[in-house]
Amino acid sequence: EPGINDAPYRQRFITDLIMTANGGVGSDPLTWVELRPKDGGPAVAPESSTKPAMDWTYVEGKTNAETIAVTASFTKQAVRSMQAIGDNYQNEVMPALYDELDRQVLLGSGTGELKGIVQYAKAFTGASLAGDVQAANSFDVLRAAILQARKGNKATAGYLNRTGYIPNAILVSPDTMAQFDLTKNEWGNYILPPFTASDGTKVKGITVIENDFVGEDQFIVGDFSKALLNVVEGVTSQIGWVNDQFIKNQFTFLAEVVASLRIKYHDTWAFVTGDFTSAKALITT
Repeated sequence: EPGINDAPYRQRFITDLIMTANGGVGSDPLTWVELRPKDGGPAVAPESSTKPAMDWTYVEGKTNAETIAVTASFTKQAVRSMQAIGDNYQNEVMPALYDELDRQVLLGSGTGELKGIVQYAKAFTGASLAGDVQAANSFDVLRAAILQARKGNKATAGYLNRTGYIPNAILVSPDTMAQFDLTKNEWGNYILPPFTASDGTKVKGITVIENDFVGEDQFIVGDFSKALLNVVEGVTSQIGWVNDQFIKNQFTFLAEVVASLRIKYHDTWAFVTGDFTSAKALITT
């Protein structure tokens, strides 16, 4: 049979969920201005009284780009004998590069790699549902996380009159998605809460997506349109020699991309993450 068989890579979610921009070489570092309320605001002011004051400050936000790269070496003999090597480069090296970019966008630590969405996200608190839900299950956790994002940073000084965020996606592991499908009552009948779709793929109208990067017990709820992947230099490919490869009839492919990820200060409240085990205990009455 023609071609080369290979194991599938994880499904990408970058272009489906988050914004992307080709900022170019002048966009590193990427900067922006944020307005941060301090205190005060409009209020009733009786005649001859001091009028209420309102105060805020401007802060510069900034993020630096990282270079994600990969190399692969081949011999000239292998390329001559196996024309599929070129296709394999496109089907293996390039997908591996995009796969790592995906991982860093979601999970990157911010130290020597992109600062990923989970590093910006707020830890699950349960919002006003903490300690107030009877027999809490995983669906209840997601509903509470949606509420937390919806309330945003109202507990922060100066934000009382502001609103929160409406998530557009929920990420869970394939294991969790399977558990959702198999939820039953004590009589063995399949059940789903009234605020979910009939097949469990939506919670409060928000799409639930299984993602291989998400931990088995982890969830990430958020408005992913608030995350921006800024491409400073798109994917580039080069061929060259490393060390003594020239006299060994070898050569090396190099592929790399330079990009940054930013979520602005206020928009960090649009994302909520945690693990189901701890979250269920937190909201259970």
